[in-house]
Amino acid sequence: ECFDKLENGVKPLSCLEYYLKNVTNLLGYEPSIKGCIECNKKTNLISFSLSDGGFICSNCFKEDRHLKLGKEFLNDIYLLYKENKYENILDNRLLKLFNM
Repeated sequence: ECFDKLENGVKPLSCLEYYLKNVTNLLGYEPSIKGCIECNKKTNLISFSLSDGGFICSNCFKEDRHLKLGKEFLNDIYLLYKENKYENILDNRLLKLFNM
C-alpha cells in the first residue's frame, strides 16, 4: 500500500509516517486518542507521548517527561490516528512525529 502511495505522488515522509503508524498499531502500541491518557479529560490537551499511550492534558503534564506541543501539531496527530489523514501534514511536523 505504501509503495502504491509513493507511486501516486504522496510524499515519502508522509508514507513513512503512515507505515510506522500501522506497524506500531499492529504491534499493540496504538495510542489512545479519546482524551488524556491519565484523566480522560478531552480539553486542554497540550502534549502527546507514544510511549505513554496518547494525549496529555495540562493538569497531567509532567515537564520533566513531556513536551508541550502546538494545537495544530496535536490536531495532525489526531487526524493521522483517527482518520489516516497524513498527506497534508507539514514536513517539519512529520519529522517531529517520526522522532517521537
